[in-house]
Amino acid sequence: MAVTFDIALGTSRDRIRFTLAQTVTSGSRVSPVADETIDALIASAANVQLAASYVAQFLASYWAQRAMEVDDDGVRAKYIDRAKYFQELAVKLASGVILVIGETPIIGFSETPIEKPDLSDYRST
Repeated sequence: MAVTFDIALGTSRDRIRFTLAQTVTSGSRVSPVADETIDALIASAANVQLAASYVAQFLASYWAQRAMEVDDDGVRAKYIDRAKYFQELAVKLASGVILVIGETPIIGFSETPIEKPDLSDYRST
């Protein structure tokens, strides 16, 4: 369950850690996300971009469960702000607004035209 990071390696896990600023490998501020967790998400997600979104969602949940406010030698930290940050980041990663370092944008398209739905049943008279 060690946390490792090496930007020189350029693996998907390293690029996700760098994008999410989860690069501390020792001390009291080590990322709460284990390497094995990121590797499992990469293996199961449709792409690295979506895996990064899942990691951000995990971090949002992680920080939301912490104390609302902590005082550390006169410095106050509001963990709920971190939770909101990572939740917003998860949405931006999933939608492609923010890209994982080294990933190319995924642009979806349909080979068949999309027809407008018939909404006549939903209109008020």
